[in-house]
Amino acid sequence: MKNQFNLVRGIFGMLAFLSFSFCFVLHATVPSKGTIVLKGKSITVGDNLVGGWEYTALGAPEGYDKGLILIVGQDGQYQVQVQTGMGTFVGENVTVKKNTISFTLMIEGGLVTVNLTAEGSKMSGKSSSPEGDYVIEGVKSISPE
Repeated sequence: MKNQFNLVRGIFGMLAFLSFSFCFVLHATVPSKGTIVLKGKSITVGDNLVGGWEYTALGAPEGYDKGLILIVGQDGQYQVQVQTGMGTFVGENVTVKKNTISFTLMIEGGLVTVNLTAEGSKMSGKSSSPEGDYVIEGVKSISPE
């Protein structure tokens, strides 16, 4: 389990590096369907959710109002990491149904529930937190072709 956690941390770290690097240089792509192998582990690509999503949360507190959502699918399981100006948060209780993903985050001691639906290169949904509900809109910045 510890090795799997380290693998996921490594994948998220690599995706974060790629997202920031490619934002200024070029658009990152991977094969449109199938799997890629990273450090001996296969990672699912080619569905609407997998990739990096630049998001805005309308009306959310400064520092949390924009960032990057990274979604990785591996062996039928999905992992989520949210990078904001206030830090990096790992999604828990991740569930996926077709092109909809739901997960929770612990932010400053409060539980935040996120529900998002992807349609092509756009994502929309909402988050609910102790501070309120926020509309989320996103655009895919790292994606399968």
